[in-house]
Amino acid sequence: MTAKPHNWFTTFAGPLFAALTFISNSPLLAQTAPFPQADIRFLQEGVKAIESSGAPGPVAAFGPMAFPVVLGSAGRNLSAPVIVASRLGSGRIVAFGHGGFLGKTDKADTGRFIENSVRWAASRTSAQPSAIKVGILGNDNLAKYLKTKGYDVTTLAQKDWHTKLAGLNVVYADTTDWNPAASRQALDKFIRAGGGLITSGLGWGWLQLNPGKSLSEQHAGNQLLTQAGILYLDGYAKPTSSNSYTTSGNLPAVMNTSHALEALLDTPKTRTPITQQLVTQSSWILTQTAQALPKSDRLLQPQLAALRLRSKGKIPSAKSPLKADDAVERIAMTLDLQALENTPYAQIKAHPAAAEFPGSVPADAQRVTKTLTISTKKTGWHSTGLYAAPGETITITLPDNATKDRLSVRIGCHTDRLWDKPSWPRAPQISTSESLKKTSNAIASAFGGLMYIEVPNNAAAKDITLTIAGGVNTPHFILSQTKLEDWRETIRNYPGPWAELETSKVIFSVPSSAIRTLDDPEALMQYWDRVLDGVADLATISRDRKRPERIVPDVEISAGYMHSGYPIMTHMDVIDESLDLKHLTTKGSWGHYHELGHNHQAPDWTFDGTTEVTCNLFALYTFDQVLGIGLKGHNGIGDDARQKHLKKYFGTNAKFDDWKRDPFLALTMYYQLIEGFGWDAFKKTFAEYRKLPKEERPKNDDQERDQWMVRFSKTVGKNLGPFFEAWKIPTSQAARDSIKDLPVWMPESDFPARYKSP
Repeated sequence: MTAKPHNWFTTFAGPLFAALTFISNSPLLAQTAPFPQADIRFLQEGVKAIESSGAPGPVAAFGPMAFPVVLGSAGRNLSAPVIVASRLGSGRIVAFGHGGFLGKTDKADTGRFIENSVRWAASRTSAQPSAIKVGILGNDNLAKYLKTKGYDVTTLAQKDWHTKLAGLNVVYADTTDWNPAASRQALDKFIRAGGGLITSGLGWGWLQLNPGKSLSEQHAGNQLLTQAGILYLDGYAKPTSSNSYTTSGNLPAVMNTSHALEALLDTPKTRTPITQQLVTQSSWILTQTAQALPKSDRLLQPQLAALRLRSKGKIPSAKSPLKADDAVERIAMTLDLQALENTPYAQIKAHPAAAEFPGSVPADAQRVTKTLTISTKKTGWHSTGLYAAPGETITITLPDNATKDRLSVRIGCHTDRLWDKPSWPRAPQISTSESLKKTSNAIASAFGGLMYIEVPNNAAAKDITLTIAGGVNTPHFILSQTKLEDWRETIRNYPGPWAELETSKVIFSVPSSAIRTLDDPEALMQYWDRVLDGVADLATISRDRKRPERIVPDVEISAGYMHSGYPIMTHMDVIDESLDLKHLTTKGSWGHYHELGHNHQAPDWTFDGTTEVTCNLFALYTFDQVLGIGLKGHNGIGDDARQKHLKKYFGTNAKFDDWKRDPFLALTMYYQLIEGFGWDAFKKTFAEYRKLPKEERPKNDDQERDQWMVRFSKTVGKNLGPFFEAWKIPTSQAARDSIKDLPVWMPESDFPARYKSP
């Protein structure tokens, strides 16, 4: 069951066609005027760079009134606005891509930029600060700063802030504070009447805190700001220089999404290299904006409709992905997926791209009804052994006493979102989840996929028996439950296109084609259990996990060759390695152990520069203690490599920053500690950290380095201060003094002679 590509858009954009002709002939599409340079000059006056804590996200500017003010980097030579401004009615708005910008008043020129923003938003660019009345909600640091600069500041209370706007020139309120709807209505009225708004938000952060919700329809900030041509987007916008976001009056026109759309509509088929970059940039910003655009929007939606009509319905695949310059097709796909978010399950059809990935079920596959019992003692995804066919409705029936247990059903294990990737070998978002709040619940996915029942953290411990109707049996092996005879004769031949191999410690999701000839999943999964037990031992946690780790391959993932998380994601080319017991027991799999290490490393003993280092302790431990083949596993840590690292670092004027930039150089230092004191020293130190009360845990990077040196020194009864100094790891004098009475230790081998113990 498939649907023609144009059917998706007809469902989504039908109501917009009445406005399309008007918009197409309006001055907006032909507009080539620059951004309001006087406004930009005022906002950037005296400002060369600003800083933010955290990881800011992009903010879209679109339509005739909105313009970018400060840009960040979206990677691959792409730019993304992090601060935009606009007008709404008689009022003005400045929107920051992270609340951390408002707390860095003492860094770079951030304080000056905030003042410029307040004065511009108040429409009082030449007034004295005391003449500008500013209401501040929930940001004491900002209120304090503006008071010191002479502004008339009122602190607003959360419960009734939106009723206290009268008499103010400017109000600051983060978008997370714009609920209920009455607050948005009051704010809208305030701005349109001439008030100024300074606001902040973070698209990716909001999505993490609101699973299952969309920026387009549930984000309170976007519901209001879209009228001014402002949207908070998913993704990251990194600094453009060191830790700073530099400012410049030279802002490309395509930083306004409407201009980016014009660039695509007018771009010739034969492009110069410069035009190619323009297309890539325009495509990226349009795709990002379209994801967050409410269906009620009337500024950009009709323009997107015009672009969508140019689509040829190209289906992404591993062999023929949608690349950055496939702008029209990427926008078409984006609109397809946005339409799905607002489509009732009964009306969902199979998306044409589903057949490519994750796959369709055979036409003769039987739909089954299955009853299973879920133990809420284990949180996370519970595998069902069922596959949802693309576009088909699944019904989940719960007992009456389980409707308030906050369970959800998920279709699809491929949760990585590929919107930021330069190549889409599949649709960029294919997994869906729905809360189970009734005794009878329905869900459907246009892409289909493996089915799961999700148990939230802190769920009340109980067994829940439920029934799932409409799924297709898929290969599912459970260690200690599935009989090998049943697996070989029946289960591995089930028609679902994806399979799972499960233990209480780890679960692998793989294409069914990869396990059709797998005769002994029992021995394979017993091996992986040993790996997971080893990882738990080093982390000093129980081998009986609260939930098993999950490992899922994909044709493309959101970051890296593999990445940690739940699930751990890999590319498809490691599937064979994951299932080859002979290879695993003789050569291991550094990548898997590395990502498992990420899932178990603790921030208390992972200071800046060691995120990609301390995870590798778990890889080394697995090779050494689980596989029994020594401290091996990667050519970056072999004998020759270590000597090369040492010679380069100690034979030149290298600095700590060089150490931080080279994970295997840094791992060499830890390697020496392993050789010198063994794994028990690490376990004892890790266990000590785990038991620390909150007030004793390190509060910053300096304390993390100090505590690691001191606690490890006391564990082994040796003074490691000189060892850390030799490696140029900064520590405080107080920390070094606290261990000065212990005997000094230095490696006896594999270290420059001038650093060895006397």
